[in-house]
Amino acid sequence: MATIERALSAEVQRRQVQLAQLPAAMAPYLWELFGDGAASIPPECRILDMKYEPGEYCRILYQLGGRLIIGSFRWGADEGDLPENARLVEPLGMRAFLFQHDPALPGLATVLD
Repeated sequence: MATIERALSAEVQRRQVQLAQLPAAMAPYLWELFGDGAASIPPECRILDMKYEPGEYCRILYQLGGRLIIGSFRWGADEGDLPENARLVEPLGMRAFLFQHDPALPGLATVLD
């Protein structure tokens, strides 16, 4: 039974990552969360970087117009390394936040100032 559950979980994770790798599909979701009430048509979305460890995590850096957004999946572990203002992309179960709020870059705000 556990083998079947792991296989189903792996399949769900694979589908999540496949959809997250489609910038045209992700643009409306990200724009809804980070568009700040701007025009209803999202700007061009591109993937700039991606780190993926199957069964563990996936982090994707998107460029959505002039914004940099990180999308994060964490499977089987607590997502404690996300900023408090991370938002949920519900259809995917992905957490997303602006690049400058990445807790892995604590000095970025200082540098940008």
